[in-house]
Amino acid sequence: MTAKDKAEELFDKYCHAIRTDEDDDGYFTNIIQAKRCALLAVEQVRFFDERLFFASKGSLFDQYLDDVKREIEKL
Repeated sequence: MTAKDKAEELFDKYCHAIRTDEDDDGYFTNIIQAKRCALLAVEQVRFFDERLFFASKGSLFDQYLDDVKREIEKL
């Protein structure tokens, strides 16, 4: 999965999870909050990767997570 695809997937999941009152057009979602949640999720993955698997900064997975964060910020 590309970083852009993963960013969109995380963002969409949080948009759905934090949606609020429904009107005729659908649900209202705070996209700023959805982005923050998605970015926090990426940081949690990085934290566990570093702690559990002793991954080093600059690894391919670490670079992938950086790319995912950049893609989330673009949304």
